Amino acid sequence: MTDAAQADAFVHAIARDWRTAPLTPVDRALCAFAAKLTHQPHDMTPADLDALRAHGLDDRALHDAVQVIAYL
Repeated sequence: MTDAAQADAFVHAIARDWRTAPLTPVDRALCAFAAKLTHQPHDMTPADLDALRAHGLDDRALHDAVQVIAYL
């Protein structure tokens, strides 16, 4: 499979369902965070940010993630 075909298959896997896509742990955590922030913002707690920090994300990365999620 070519690199382009692999990239296309990866994008389609995420579009179908990110929960079953071959994501890294940090990408999976970011997707879960984005889904919760989008669909259940009233349920967000500091623990949601702590879960991302546990994957090595700093406050700048968290800020950037929230900004990108808000654009969607």
